[in-house]
Amino acid sequence: MKKNEILHNPEFVRHFHRACANMRLAKALLKRRWEWTEEDRKRFEGYLSCKFLVTTDDLILALELLLNGEAEDSFEILKVRERERRILETLATENEEAEIDFALLTFEDDNLTNEVLELLQFDLWDSHKIPEYRELIGSFNRAEQSELFSRTAYLHTYVRRALFDIPAHPVIIDGSNVIYEATGFVNINRLDRVFDFLASLKQFFFPYRIVFDANIRYIVSSQQRKTLESWLSSPWVEEHSPADERIIELAKRMKAVILSNDSFSEYDTSGLKFLKFGGRKRC
Repeated sequence: MKKNEILHNPEFVRHFHRACANMRLAKALLKRRWEWTEEDRKRFEGYLSCKFLVTTDDLILALELLLNGEAEDSFEILKVRERERRILETLATENEEAEIDFALLTFEDDNLTNEVLELLQFDLWDSHKIPEYRELIGSFNRAEQSELFSRTAYLHTYVRRALFDIPAHPVIIDGSNVIYEATGFVNINRLDRVFDFLASLKQFFFPYRIVFDANIRYIVSSQQRKTLESWLSSPWVEEHSPADERIIELAKRMKAVILSNDSFSEYDTSGLKFLKFGGRKRC
């Protein structure tokens, strides 16, 4: 794509405003570089979308040389590639063209450009990946978090809350129990309604684990086996016999709430909290 086409790309226009903000923040940090903590250094690298393989002291020295017009000596200390050289050069330049160059250089590494595209394929059974995304989102500034939130309206509400909300407790889901319809037939798609229910609660329960009885593959209809396999491909979903025993064990170990319509009368459930699918809670 030619430069003129990129400059008129809607994604680039959105990125440009973020890049300008990041550049201003990086320059503000640069002014007090002699007082940097390790956290300041990480923030500086985050604003520039760069990673410098030197100590913080050497990075500060190299930046001092750069600002004093000794760019080659600076780059020799940093051992940087061409891309990082050009980004640092824009940082040491005071004009509007430098902002455009900085935005162009960081456009391909824009977290909000690449990661959101990946999130478009995010299904409920992919939720085990969410902690990675939460860590990523935690590295964004407030403006970036706000934009990401606005651009993820298409996600399932539970996934969206898992990305942005503070969880109250984990939840262990009695998979075999909650997929039974009132008619007595098994429907794996009821798991979607389970997560609709969890997303509707004031308290947010995350992460989750789902435990199915070991016979789950034999009682689900052939038309729903592909969906079941998708769920079972998640490390947060398992088969166990007896399932109730495993559910109690996980709940105690993870200090989690149990989502089930079962009474677990054969087990010691003292101290455990239960959610009934439909909203009733037993403590």
